Amino acid sequence: MKLKSLLAILAIALTGCASTADGFKFGRGGSPSSSDIEKAKQQLASNVKSSSVKKAIGVATAPTVELGIIVIGTVGPFRPVDGEKRHQFYVSYDKEAQKFHPAKGNVLSEEDFVKTIAGWTSIEVFSIPGVMNQRLPALVKETDRDQVTFASTFGSFMLGSTGDLVAARSNADGELILNRILCHDKDPNYRACAVQYERGRFDANTGQEVADGFKPKSNGALIDVTTYMLAKK
Repeated sequence: MKLKSLLAILAIALTGCASTADGFKFGRGGSPSSSDIEKAKQQLASNVKSSSVKKAIGVATAPTVELGIIVIGTVGPFRPVDGEKRHQFYVSYDKEAQKFHPAKGNVLSEEDFVKTIAGWTSIEVFSIPGVMNQRLPALVKETDRDQVTFASTFGSFMLGSTGDLVAARSNADGELILNRILCHDKDPNYRACAVQYERGRFDANTGQEVADGFKPKSNGALIDVTTYMLAKK
């Protein structure tokens, strides 16, 4: 099973296109180049330097900032990767991580990856029911696989259904990992909970909603990068 660089997918593959009901499949399509990944990193770095809201939301002022994104949306089906397949999965993880930070060690070692990563899911950030949707792939930790209410494969493919509202965050290897359950799909207070959040892609440092290529979205939403809730501009 081949793993694409998730951060690069968001930067260059999602230029307004719609995904399948089950989200992007790992191992399909070409692998992004190192230059494409570098362009994405440069844009994220530019966002931090030029952000007019960074002081208001407590963005780090240190010279070195960990570049990344936050994705908020509802989960699709869970795709487990068990047994020896996790070792195979890590080979591709390592290959793409090295494009993100050449000649540096991975923040997630093979031993930790095999122990902690249970598989992957898709996160729906935009949809027009019955017409189109946009879903992004994210890794799922072993500790989350039984805590999250994922969509059924049948319901996702046939009806476009999704599960819990979640937040995923890219790590220092440039890979998107499910980070927190925000609202449980089966909770009777789901709607009251969900109104506090905005589905979409956000700069992990500034909280600004980003458009294609990670540029701040014109009139986009602003979130608190710690709570993931909508923030006042």
